[in-house]
Parts: sequence; structure tokens; C-alpha cells
Amino acid sequence: MSNPKNIYHMIDTLNLQLDQSQYDYKHIKQIFEAKMEFKAATKFKNGSSTTVHYKNYKFTLSEKNLTATGSLTKLYYGNNIQNLNYLQVQQALQQFETLFEIPFDNAKIKRIDMACNIPVDNPVNMYFDILTTPDHYKLRLYEGETKCFESSKNKLNFYDKVAEVRKKDRASYEVYKNQHTLKYEVSFTKNLVANLSLHDLTMKNLYDPNIYKNLLDKWQQGYQKIPKLTKMLPSQLNHDTLGSFQQSLIVEGMRSLGGREVLNMAINEAEIRKSVKFRIKNYLAEIHEVEALSPILQHELDMKIDAIYNNELLLLD
Repeated sequence: MSNPKNIYHMIDTLNLQLDQSQYDYKHIKQIFEAKMEFKAATKFKNGSSTTVHYKNYKFTLSEKNLTATGSLTKLYYGNNIQNLNYLQVQQALQQFETLFEIPFDNAKIKRIDMACNIPVDNPVNMYFDILTTPDHYKLRLYEGETKCFESSKNKLNFYDKVAEVRKKDRASYEVYKNQHTLKYEVSFTKNLVANLSLHDLTMKNLYDPNIYKNLLDKWQQGYQKIPKLTKMLPSQLNHDTLGSFQQSLIVEGMRSLGGREVLNMAINEAEIRKSVKFRIKNYLAEIHEVEALSPILQHELDMKIDAIYNNELLLLD
């Protein structure tokens, strides 16, 4: 098993926006012309905008706002296979501001992804198989290489990182092609301030360890929300009598679905009569020994997620 001490957390995608009162339009346009690669000029009814690129970052400037969209990790490392820990995030933010000479400190964060590339012991698709859809989320699958659980608050994304790199970055792929790397990412794109229970969220807030811990907590909690599908073995069933066989089949079925708590949540959301819900919950409560199974793959992933979280907490002290 890979050493979890070598795993670190990171901020990956970071999208920022300044409104017109926070920057000098002419000055920023001069910076763009001197430092950036021109991409496009767009005219619209009430004005125009200029889009430029620097490495992986895209900047769009108009007289109403200035946006910056890209991966902080790619900007720092040149790829997003390596991970940024909390201290490196601070360094990357400082480099971002120094490099572009743009006052992004008070820029509103429009999207932020908390992510980590996790070395795992087996092919990534095996870990995909144990992750099932949490309550209030919708499942999205992409080409067998991405599994996404989407809600109104965030997205929980799992990637086969090496498969992704094979398509986009051949040089990095040659280095990592023999590894199994699972990327777990929580993406916040909607109502960030409310969803993160914050008064404000700007670029300068990311220097605050309390804000960073909040994001880190959401990352860990997102993983914990996901019911883990496990498989029962025929040897675990009681074959002494038909009644004991039926009872053990029910118990093992409940365990493989995630245990009593997961089933109760599903019953809460089901469109059935209250009296039926009440009877089912009472029935479930009478069945003992229904803790969720903990197979090897889930145990490995649980341990590594916890190690990442705890390592980052140490850096915040």
C-alpha cells in the first residue's frame, strides 16, 4: 500500500472575478498586451471584451469585470498530477499576484475545487465500483474514466487521473503510466458563500487557515456522504434453517447496501405512505448486526482520505 504520508491536499481549479470598481481598465489592458497571449476579442450590445491566455489560465477583460479561470496547480507545477499542500497554495497565490501584477486579493471566488491525486493499490475502476450515489445527488458517468455525483451545492468527482493525462499530457503520461491514481475532487460552483457557511469568499481569504480548514472539512465530508457498495459472500449466510437463511440474507443485504442508516435515509426520501415508512423503520430497527461491510478497497480508500485530511490539519497549526 502506498504511504499516506506522501499524499497532500490541494486547491486545483480557482476562478476569480473583479468588478469594475476594483481595477483600472486601461492599466490591466496594458498588462495583458505586454504579458499575455491574445486569444479573442468579442463585441456585444453594451461593450466588448478581450480574452487572453497565460499558460493554462484564461483572462477575460471588459469594462464591467475581469475574470480569471484556470488551475492553480497547473500554473504552479505545469501539471495537476502533483499536489499542492496548504503552504504551497499560499506560495502559489503569492506568485499569481506577483506574476500578473493584478490586484486579485479582493476578487470574488466564483469556483473552487478541492482535490487530491491519491496513489491506490489497484486499477481505479475497481474503486469506482464501490462508490454509490448519495442522497440528494445525481450520478454522472463519463467514458468510464470519471464518476461524478452532482447536487445543488457541489459536485463530488472521481477521476482515473492517468487515463485523463494520457489524452492531454503525453509527457506526464510517460512518467505516470504504470501507476494507479484516483483523483477525488469537490467542486464548489454555486452559492459558494452560503454553501460554505461564510460571510465572504475572496482570494485573500484563502490565506486564512480557518477558511482553508472549512474547505478541507467539506472535502472529507463529501467523501463520507457516499455509501460504499460492498459484496456479500455466500459463506456469510446461515443455512441451518429456512428462517435463519432468510434472516441472514436480509442482514447481509442491508450491510452490502451500506447499513441501517443508509437505508433509513432512502426510506425518508421514498414516496410512500407515512404508515408504511413507520413500519419499515421499525422492522429495520429490530434487526441486529447491520453495520456496513468494510472490504479491502473501501478500507484502503477510507484510510488514505483520513491521512490526507489529518496531514493538512497539521500544516494549519
